[in-house]
Amino acid sequence: MNASPIGNSAAKAQWFDLTTRIEATQQLVGGDWEVVDSNARPCNEGAVNWTITRIGPGVRTAEREELFDSVEVAWKKNGWEPVRRATGGDAPGLRLRYPASGVLGDGFYVELESTVHGTTIGAQTACAAGDVDQLNREQFAFNNTPGYTPTPAASPTALAPTPPAP
Repeated sequence: MNASPIGNSAAKAQWFDLTTRIEATQQLVGGDWEVVDSNARPCNEGAVNWTITRIGPGVRTAEREELFDSVEVAWKKNGWEPVRRATGGDAPGLRLRYPASGVLGDGFYVELESTVHGTTIGAQTACAAGDVDQLNREQFAFNNTPGYTPTPAASPTALAPTPPAP
């Protein structure tokens, strides 16, 4: 990560706090994860939030309940009271969500869903003071995701590759 939340905006502190907790959930699940997080978005005047999306490996049916038990314990230590529900369809699975539906008054939510085909974590930081334009100019979320090191090829501002010499 490139920065510390100390001395930064409240929005940056929200980002660091939630992405650190999401990274801990990813580690409980294990495997490789794709990071698909949003840019900062305005949520009130002078305030921003981010949506966090992580796509990871599927979890075998026989292992899913035990995994969700572990995640639920970890989330409760965060002060979250998640609700567990079975999901149906072609690939039945489990969902763990706090709050049970919608978002809290500050816009926060966190959700884990897993089937044999894949696992997703979705979350939204609480709305907090910050300059959306500045945060997006510095690509704050992109450059400050725990467990993820941006590479020039992955950077949305990376230069086009130099063509090979003839």
